[in-house]
Amino acid sequence: MNDHPKTAIVTGAGSGIGQGCATALLENGWNVVFVGRREQPLKDAIAAACGDDAAMQERAAAMPCDVADEAAVGQLYDAVVTRFGRVDLLFNNA
Repeated sequence: MNDHPKTAIVTGAGSGIGQGCATALLENGWNVVFVGRREQPLKDAIAAACGDDAAMQERAAAMPCDVADEAAVGQLYDAVVTRFGRVDLLFNNA
């Protein structure tokens, strides 16, 4: 069994269904990258999901990105791989 948690990218994770799915993945042990156009809603969603749980906070990242911008998506992917080493799931909710 792999010792490293799987990594998910969830677009539209600052609210609604995206936030709910990102939170559920995080609660189930995944590394989760919360993606949306604005950073503050992503940070707020992570704070709501993690509370004071430092271990959970380490597995969450807020990465603003306009998914309509191909270059920005490439940079996002590179940043995720740099931070977590892999991408196992893309939930394209945006």
